[in-house]
Amino acid sequence: MRRWVGYVGIGLLMVTGALATNYYVSPSGDDDNPGTIDQPWATIQKAADEAGPGDTVFVRDGVYYEQVQINVSGAPGQYIVFTAYPGETPILDGTGGTPGEHMIYINSQDYIKIEGFTIRNDTLASGIFVEDAGDYIEIRNNEIYNMKGPDGMGITVYAHVNDSVTHITIEGNHIHDCYPAESEALVVNGNVFDFVIQNNLIHDVDNIGIDAIGGEVAGKVAKRGVIRGNEVYNARASYGGGYAAGIYIDGAQQVVVEQNRVHHCDMGIEVGCENAGYVAEACTVRANLIYYNDKPGLIFGGYDASAGRVQNCVFENNTLFKNQVLADGDGEVVIQYASDNLVRNNIVYAGPQGILLTSWGGNVNNTLDYNCWKPSSEPHASLFVWNNTEYTTFAAYQSGTGQDAHSLDTNPLLRDTLALDFRLDTLPLSPCVDAGDPATPAALDFDGITRPRDGDGDNVAVVDIGAYELPQAPVAVAEGAGPEAALFRVVPQITKGEVQVMYQLSDHGVGLLTLYDATGRRVGRWSVAGAPSTQKRRLHLSGYPSGVYWLRLEGPKNPVSRRIVVIR
Repeated sequence: MRRWVGYVGIGLLMVTGALATNYYVSPSGDDDNPGTIDQPWATIQKAADEAGPGDTVFVRDGVYYEQVQINVSGAPGQYIVFTAYPGETPILDGTGGTPGEHMIYINSQDYIKIEGFTIRNDTLASGIFVEDAGDYIEIRNNEIYNMKGPDGMGITVYAHVNDSVTHITIEGNHIHDCYPAESEALVVNGNVFDFVIQNNLIHDVDNIGIDAIGGEVAGKVAKRGVIRGNEVYNARASYGGGYAAGIYIDGAQQVVVEQNRVHHCDMGIEVGCENAGYVAEACTVRANLIYYNDKPGLIFGGYDASAGRVQNCVFENNTLFKNQVLADGDGEVVIQYASDNLVRNNIVYAGPQGILLTSWGGNVNNTLDYNCWKPSSEPHASLFVWNNTEYTTFAAYQSGTGQDAHSLDTNPLLRDTLALDFRLDTLPLSPCVDAGDPATPAALDFDGITRPRDGDGDNVAVVDIGAYELPQAPVAVAEGAGPEAALFRVVPQITKGEVQVMYQLSDHGVGLLTLYDATGRRVGRWSVAGAPSTQKRRLHLSGYPSGVYWLRLEGPKNPVSRRIVVIR
């Protein structure tokens, strides 16, 4: 069948060699209508039975008391899109629906988009459920709430032994006030590959917020995924003493968990493996903010020797702040049955309990270094527990375990913790600046700043400790800078008013020194002359407010910059 499309009414649009149609659904419509904007269908199910590759189904305002099964597939380059009509919010309501079914069910269909719906009031199961097989499915910008359960999940992706779901994107959804216990509010489980879960808001659910699972489907694990930019709070289990993580990797592999904000849950972020014979491995947890959770902020490892293990994972550049609100005797960081994992560049800021790290057993060949451990100012039973041995000082812990040789035991000087601003302070300058592991590979911080970066223009890539990287001068510093880079020095770099600049221009030409403030605004400029030998020039900065500045040298070769901190 040839298909036609129009943005209002019926028009023409060529999509990858085929013609497509816009269809419309409205509570005032009739399923015997042609589905045009003037004569819409009455049910979403009618569209889910009729639409073809490249078609878009616009759903108008109103309440739809139906549970929808998607029975059609798109094709490469020709998604079937089910979406809210622009400026409107259709509501899919499960009141009176069949218990045990899902609000939107996608089984073995490909190239489908679901976006812009409000889904509520189911009596059981999920708001959106993807099962068995499917490729290229996108679930975006939906609100799902009041799923009453039990197992009242928001979004579920479940692939069985002989099938797989690949290239699924779950983005921008708002899931709240759901009752998934003993399941999860948003989950990918089994044979699910190449998934993206990002920029979702999940809160007030009675178990885990986001979960990627391996081992529940025999022989199959969720793999090659990204969980990024989500916020999860008030995820607390209604059973078993309350051990729900905001974000949980349970036996999944090759998953990156980054730039998430997790707070006020039972636990923050956990990488575990509940099923014996499975291993959660090759996962990376980085640049996350984890704070005010009831129990540990970061926990990894199988929960028991008889369960699975966690190995070859990296936990780096996270900021943990005053978790363990319930002071149950564990630390901000907990290591269980885990081996060959790396924990580096993290800020771990203890709450009143004062216990930073606990490991009661099963901790084998894990490496911790380049972290900043902030003890509590309150009395505490112990600071560190390593394989059931307690250490009451950082020095004793270092000596007794051989861990954290390059780490700090100090206040990280965060900008404004009362306002939950965990960026590194510049006045005074945080000790976490440029204090991370030099071997840290390129990545993005919580704000999207690339790290490691050339912090002061000397062609040495450094990384800060914690989820945030102190911003570099917002002016370009050329890669592969020439001789000027090696011969450009500013002493001291932390000053109350005067610095001495030493420079040499390779071609004896005229140069320019430009001073920028932290916003990138130019606040000073001086001409300099080149010469065969190193030149010196004093700059008086006593008239400048306290803060971070960057001094940029532009000469015949590539420009370079140095950071200066002015204090009063």
